[in-house]
Amino acid sequence: MKYLLITCFIISLAVSAFSQQLFIVFSPDSSLRLEIKVADKLSYSLYARSALLVHSPSIDLQLKSGAKLSDRLTIAEQQYRKNSEIISVPIPYKSKTITNRYNQLSLFLK
Repeated sequence: MKYLLITCFIISLAVSAFSQQLFIVFSPDSSLRLEIKVADKLSYSLYARSALLVHSPSIDLQLKSGAKLSDRLTIAEQQYRKNSEIISVPIPYKSKTITNRYNQLSLFLK
């Protein structure tokens, strides 16, 4: 009986671990890290190196119909892109252009 309870406990931990998805995106210089967790709720944490800057226990949105974003939350698709663009400054201060580099993570929900 004891082994059966231990086995059931381990299986329940494994199932809950697999039902949670973790998405990570870094700043171009890797000094910032954004972790997005998708489980029953959508949450995020922002780190500078190893220090936690911002943590959100959950993010949710309620529609006019009363349905919530977190109802049956699943990720249909994810897209990760590295972007780099040059922006011309109309009134130059130190330079005429600014290089804009960023990493983009797009999550599409079902």
